[in-house]
Amino acid sequence: MSTLYVDDEEDRHNVRVLFEQFDPSAEFRANFWADFDRGTLQETVPMTTLADALSGTGIDEISFLKIDVERAELEVLNGLADDQWPKVRRLAIEVHDRNGRLAEIGELLDRRGYRVECLREEYFSGTRHPYGLRSSRLTKARSSCPGQHHRSSQ
Repeated sequence: MSTLYVDDEEDRHNVRVLFEQFDPSAEFRANFWADFDRGTLQETVPMTTLADALSGTGIDEISFLKIDVERAELEVLNGLADDQWPKVRRLAIEVHDRNGRLAEIGELLDRRGYRVECLREEYFSGTRHPYGLRSSRLTKARSSCPGQHHRSSQ
C-alpha cells in the first residue's frame, strides 16, 4: 500500500475483516501476509498540490475529481485554491474516517457548495475501512455523513 500515513494495525484489522467476508484460499492468505509482513519501505517522492497542478493549465472545469490517497484526503482537498473550487463539478472520495475526518471532509464540501452523499459497502462494516463520498455542486448544499452538522438547505 502506498500512503503518506502508514497504519499497519488498522490495515491488518481491515484485511482480517475482509478475509472473513470473502474467505480467500489459504494459499492466497499466506501469500498476502508474507508480502504484507515484509515491512515498511519509506521513499521520498515529489508531491504537489492540486492548486499548483492546475495553475496555468487553462482548465475551466473539472467534471469529475476522484481522490483515493489512503488517509491523506483532507490534505489533497486543502491543496485546492479558493478560486479553483467552483471549477470542480463532482467528486468521489474514499475517506478513512480517522479522528472525525469523514465529518470534517463532509462539512468542508458542504461549505464549498456541494451536496454530499456517504456510501459504505456492507462488507466493510466492522472495519475502520473507508467510506465513499459522492459530491456534486448544487445551489443548495446538504450532506448526509455520520456525525456531520450541515447547513440548512433553505
